[in-house]
Amino acid sequence: VALLTSSKVKICVGESVTLTASGGVTYQWNDSAISTAVRTLSPTQTTTYTVYAIGTQGCKSLQPATITVEVVPAITSNLKGGIICVGDRITLDAGAGPNYTYTWSNGATSQTIVVETPGIYYVDISNGVCMERYTAEVKLATVPEIINVNYNQNGTLIVTASNPSAGVLEY
Repeated sequence: VALLTSSKVKICVGESVTLTASGGVTYQWNDSAISTAVRTLSPTQTTTYTVYAIGTQGCKSLQPATITVEVVPAITSNLKGGIICVGDRITLDAGAGPNYTYTWSNGATSQTIVVETPGIYYVDISNGVCMERYTAEVKLATVPEIINVNYNQNGTLIVTASNPSAGVLEY
């Protein structure tokens, strides 16, 4: 009788699983010519593996053993930071996905947080199988300064301002 076990039945993209067949001396896999009992695989999509057990006399098990390894969708986020002025707030949004749970660096467990303090914030997103960490930086806007004033003979006043925070300025 062929038996088949897997180190995991749900994995994230890029992870591997170890399949172990038992019940025979050698094995006949549906997707490979190898005949060993143990295989380490990294499927990129949900895959069903089938194996027959072969006995010492070369007889094949009547029924194969099967196991399905589910590859869960990758976690994604469009988290981005921004620039705030003193006293301003910004909402950081980790994004939504199937079965997502959130743990922010400030202890919050919601999809979004509102922050008033510049710094680096991160969120660990889990879908019950995989976990990914995303980071966003909130910077304090630096007030632009007038660095040059020039009034020429044509009556034109040219004022040059700095943009130390590299953000969008409105004149």
